Amino acid sequence: MKTNNLENAIINHRLIDINLFDEQITYTGICLLASKKIVVIVNYNNKLKIFDGFSIFRNENFDSFETWKKKWIKYNYDNSMDFIKRYNVNKLRTFYSWFKQLANKGFVAFFTDNDLKTYYVGKITEVDAKKIKVNLVDKKGNFISRKVFNIVNINYFSFDTGYETKLFKKVIPYLEPK
Repeated sequence: MKTNNLENAIINHRLIDINLFDEQITYTGICLLASKKIVVIVNYNNKLKIFDGFSIFRNENFDSFETWKKKWIKYNYDNSMDFIKRYNVNKLRTFYSWFKQLANKGFVAFFTDNDLKTYYVGKITEVDAKKIKVNLVDKKGNFISRKVFNIVNINYFSFDTGYETKLFKKVIPYLEPK
């Protein structure tokens, strides 16, 4: 991980662009934590000019970052604190601790095995130190299957974004398979 002033960006809640997976993907947000294992950001939706959920990824997939210059930033509404105050990030320093926190709550979306084309969305129903069990849904919110994922194979996950929240609200009464 290249930390060239990342600590400063974290302390000052500055917007950054984070490049991942050999710079194939860039996420924008406020970095809340950059440890030896994970990086946690509050996502910034540049199109809507608001903050939108969390993204967490393995430090090993982190390539570089760039801090935004203040003059570029125009918020429709600075809702970043609405997200920042939801979790004590300093106590949630591993994928496992985050999954325990998120179990049986809203939807989580994630990539596995560095496969950036296969994107899973669902509700975590069980967590242990090595794996999670997820009720997966399709893009319309229809239940498709239950699947177990090894935590070590998950590279990235997001939650509390507009997409996951909207999908979850759509399927709450129908979430559990019959």
